[in-house]
Amino acid sequence: MTIADLSGFSQAFEREIARSRRGNYPLCALCVDLVSASDALIDRVESALDSAARSSDVAMRSSTEEFVVLLPETTSEGAEILARRLQETLVESLWNPSESAITVGFAQFVPSMEGSALLLAAREAVVQARAFDFDARHSAR
Repeated sequence: MTIADLSGFSQAFEREIARSRRGNYPLCALCVDLVSASDALIDRVESALDSAARSSDVAMRSSTEEFVVLLPETTSEGAEILARRLQETLVESLWNPSESAITVGFAQFVPSMEGSALLLAAREAVVQARAFDFDARHSAR
């Protein structure tokens, strides 16, 4: 997998959106959100993304504490598998819960949507996952 800069990611994004529309291929985006991430944690997340994703996937660090991964020819079921694999990798070997909160969300592209809506939907999935986790922690008390 490639960790691309903005230009490289934008090119891959446009190419895969067009390819998905043209060939009716599934396409998903995964968003990894970190809260209060140190540089060391960001490096570990990059390593985890590299080991969990396929060579055809393209990732970008989209902000100080967010990564976006484009998953060509991937259904929402495949994106969920990758999201779980990524979280397992982080929890098992790379992540200290006191260091940062990590939330992963994903969305599947629908040909009728604008391309940017895919990224917005993946970010919204992170917000929903975070709210669900918050609700689950508070209802367990």
